[in-house]
Amino acid sequence: MGPLATGPQPNIKHTNLEYLLHDRRAVWGESDHGTALGKTIKTAATGHDPASARLAFATTKILADDARTNFTVKDGKVAVGDKSPFGYLKDGHLGDAIARPHHYDELSGLRPAMAEVLVAHLDRLHDIVRLSKLDERPGSTGMTGEDLDYLLLDVTRNASAYETLLMGQVAHARLAVDRTIAGHGDLTNTVKGEGHMFGHLLEARHQSVGAEEARLAEDLDRMRKYVGYGIGLIPVGTDLIAQRSPVGGEVYSQASAEAANVLTNWFVRRLADKAEPTIFAPKTETEGVERLFNQMIASSLVTHGRLTGKDLAGKPFATEGHDPKLLPIGSLDGRALEGFLRWANDRLKIDNFSDDVETSVGNGQKTTAGHYRSVDGKTVTPSGRR
Repeated sequence: MGPLATGPQPNIKHTNLEYLLHDRRAVWGESDHGTALGKTIKTAATGHDPASARLAFATTKILADDARTNFTVKDGKVAVGDKSPFGYLKDGHLGDAIARPHHYDELSGLRPAMAEVLVAHLDRLHDIVRLSKLDERPGSTGMTGEDLDYLLLDVTRNASAYETLLMGQVAHARLAVDRTIAGHGDLTNTVKGEGHMFGHLLEARHQSVGAEEARLAEDLDRMRKYVGYGIGLIPVGTDLIAQRSPVGGEVYSQASAEAANVLTNWFVRRLADKAEPTIFAPKTETEGVERLFNQMIASSLVTHGRLTGKDLAGKPFATEGHDPKLLPIGSLDGRALEGFLRWANDRLKIDNFSDDVETSVGNGQKTTAGHYRSVDGKTVTPSGRR
């Protein structure tokens, strides 16, 4: 017999989706851990239409609710639950919950697909985070900020899924910066909003893997490569969409997902070519986010013609002649890139935003950690304070 949920569930309409994701969770754990199911959900839920969005957030809500049971808080830290919330029919009666040490990983194969679903609807995740600052009730997605952070706790256990989310957020931030500069707006609010989401992703990952040094070292190495390869400098080809699209909506969500693909494909090619990072690596992930923002801002200023001047003459990142212009970012070697970033900062004091980035990332991490609570209401210690 298949597993059934224990305990009363008043006012909850049992759906086929709940049956597949919740009731059959243990069954998936004995086969492909939900990999095939994830591919099906990804196909149906990554579209930029209302039906895809409804399916995406119905799925995420079920997974977030299960994550609350599978991850517990003990002694100020996130701990993996060691008991299944499911029981089995035995002689026609619901049995006691059965201990399954790896219950949290029974749908591990679903995580990479869910990361892609979330990236496809990343703008809605930002809406959830913004709304949660004002109201703890769920909005149109049916998800609260706490729901989202429990979902991220589960999805980010997978390194590939975490990288997909991180790259998606880099792309989203790049578009947000590009749109703000194109509209001659104030970057401060943009940086704060995007930095806050970075904080949610970083903290969820840190709490999910705990003190596993190998995984944390892998994460820092990934961030160093993002910065070292100058991924924030790469044009994503969507500046026209960034200028014309509203802050949210299907067009912007699609642009963000496309930008994530551009950055991911470029990064994968760099790794395949065994290229060496050419920009000085950050010492922490937060410092890495700061440098990515500096790169994104500088690159966007170039795209929109805001970085020009006679002092370009003789620079290794500019053309020769009486009317020097910036060379394409992609054509610059490491020395020229470093020189360009220093020059751009001297001209416009880009690193003045570093404090805003550090504060917003930290606030996002604190908010996320505050959502992970024990049964007596105690929250976990933010990873930056361990």
